[in-house]
Amino acid sequence: MTRRSRTFKIQSRADLESIPGGYGAVGVFDAAERCVLLASTSDIRGFCAKRFEHITHAGESTTILCQPCASMFEADLCYLHAARELLPQARPSILDQWRCWFLAFDLHQGRWSACSPDDPSPAAKDRTVIGPMRDRHAAS
Repeated sequence: MTRRSRTFKIQSRADLESIPGGYGAVGVFDAAERCVLLASTSDIRGFCAKRFEHITHAGESTTILCQPCASMFEADLCYLHAARELLPQARPSILDQWRCWFLAFDLHQGRWSACSPDDPSPAAKDRTVIGPMRDRHAAS
């Protein structure tokens, strides 16, 4: 995800307390370190707690990677970015569910432009992003 991402090894329900609450993107990895679940959520800890029985196996630890965010909008952007990184084979189907556009202001170029979730870096640190919007026309 990004430099602000945090990794947790979970073996018991008590371990869930170390996971932050609040908005964020979360990835769950199996014992072979493959991403098996990726989502954006309004409560990272609650999301993991609800799925605890399904994501843990007796005696094994489960790796959870989370990116805390300030808003659901930012969590959704982190989710889309993480999908590109962690689930490249599933990305086309993920984008089919996210048919939307964003309006991005590039600080270096000093101009606004429309960008889709497929843009390589809609949430880069040198951009301010507004959206989502239903189509490119609305973002122009």
